[in-house]
Amino acid sequence: MSKTHQLSKRFREVILDGTWKAGTNFKAQLSATDWLQATHKIDSLNTVAILTFHINYYIGGVLKVLKGGTLDICDRYSFDMPAIDSEDQWLEMVEHLIYNANQFAYQLDQMPEEMLDDVFVDQK
Repeated sequence: MSKTHQLSKRFREVILDGTWKAGTNFKAQLSATDWLQATHKIDSLNTVAILTFHINYYIGGVLKVLKGGTLDICDRYSFDMPAIDSEDQWLEMVEHLIYNANQFAYQLDQMPEEMLDDVFVDQK
């Protein structure tokens, strides 16, 4: 089994459908969380919704590069989540994460193993 396939398998396990490492995965936990729980703020801690946005921000940014695009993400914007005011908005965010994660895993699985040693993006 290639390293890229192994990485894809572990990524799917953690985000989409596995239970081996933590007994659950992001998809299962986020799907069982309603928007009020996801947006509930406790002290200065990040909400589940903000962390979901943050993770998806990076998955989406790296996915763009894997598809041949440019790396446009920036740390300072990784927590700039738009307000979530309804269950529909929350479900849309979760669905977007799941979609991006599936696409990311697919791209990773298709990637030649030799690319793991290549420069990820050109630095200017």
